Order: sequence, then structure tokens, then C-alpha cells
Amino acid sequence: MKHRVKISLEQRKNSTVNLPIRIRVTFDGKRCDLYSGYTIPFEKWDDASSKVKHGCYNNQGFFPFYNCKF
Repeated sequence: MKHRVKISLEQRKNSTVNLPIRIRVTFDGKRCDLYSGYTIPFEKWDDASSKVKHGCYNNQGFFPFYNCKF
């Protein structure tokens, strides 16, 4: 059985400000989208490595996904 987990920003029409972070889980050809509960501006997201760019924080002063290994 194939499985895949991908972390990305949810694409919204005409919006690049504060996009929600989506976790897409695919298992045996079926998809499930989960959301982290955090939003981030598009320019602070590193799409190639699927994480927040170094030095970017949320309003509490930290970002929990920065050093996570998935």
C-alpha cells in the first residue's frame, strides 16, 4: 500500500496573505486534507522544503513546524 504525507500552503484565489498550512495525507489512493491551525504569508513559506523559512515566527514568537522532520 502506498502512502504519502505532503505539507503545503492551501492555494486560495486572489490571496497571498495568511494562507493556511495544509497537511495532505494520501493512503491507498485516497486523500485527506488536515489543517495545522496556523496561517502564514506566502513569502515566508519555503515550498521546496515544505517548511517555514528560517527566522519567521508566528505571533507567539515561535513556529512549531520549523525543525520538524516528517
